[in-house]
Amino acid sequence: MRALKALVLAMGLFILLGVALLAYGLFAGVGKQEQHDEKAGELLQIPATSGPGFGTVSLDEGPDAVLVQAILEESVLLVRVGGGGADRLHVIDMSSGRRLGKIVLREEHSTLSE
Repeated sequence: MRALKALVLAMGLFILLGVALLAYGLFAGVGKQEQHDEKAGELLQIPATSGPGFGTVSLDEGPDAVLVQAILEESVLLVRVGGGGADRLHVIDMSSGRRLGKIVLREEHSTLSE
């Protein structure tokens, strides 16, 4: 009986120790997450250039067009637009605001007979 009491007491202490470590881990992780969010915000800021701005760039898309993705690669902005048919990829020069080109991503249609 004495061994059973010792075992129950040891298991209770392990449970309390585990809960305490879990709580500590959660609280310690919250501070790190806030620091990570601040650093991510700093990385997402686009540096201002000393050159003049280029105003508004129109992509001439229909009313069903949806912005799917935008990626900045050095001085080129890639804008993927979906909706209203096949997806389109616009390539825009960030220094002049001029559209360098448009790539139409056609959907593959299977022509295999079953």
